Amino acid sequence: MVKEKKEIHRYRRFCGYDYSRGAALFITIVTNPRRRLFGAIINAKLQKTPLGLAVERLFAEMAQMPGIRLFNFVVMPDHVHLQLHLRAGLANPLVTLGRAIGAFKSLCAKDFHELTGESGSLWQGPGLATGQGVASGQAGEGMIPGRVYPRGKAVYWLPDGPKLVS
Repeated sequence: MVKEKKEIHRYRRFCGYDYSRGAALFITIVTNPRRRLFGAIINAKLQKTPLGLAVERLFAEMAQMPGIRLFNFVVMPDHVHLQLHLRAGLANPLVTLGRAIGAFKSLCAKDFHELTGESGSLWQGPGLATGQGVASGQAGEGMIPGRVYPRGKAVYWLPDGPKLVS
């Protein structure tokens, strides 16, 4: 008897939303398998490792990418959060977003391999967002700094206000 594999990743994009209108997103990217590679919490403050510092530097570089405005980012011991705005009017907004996140993940993985001498995957899963949720909407006015979204849910900011979807 062969067991079927369960689908563990779901797309967290708002079906039917035209991302060329712009989108504000909250993205969480988790290390594989939640290894504390970026630092340790000491006296309620993150003491970053060299890899944690490299991740922080790469976020600063990501803020310079055309089509993306980085609102905020947080480096945690085993994951990173970022709030960004995908600008309106892009011809291929999801390609732009995918390239930005892909480049970030790839450069972080390169630093990980160089700093640790280890091989293998740095990041968990193939998706853009794992963990909390994704907030999407026009122009990003609905972003709430520091807001943590429920695991497995997505929050979409639409012109008439937020919508929580499971």
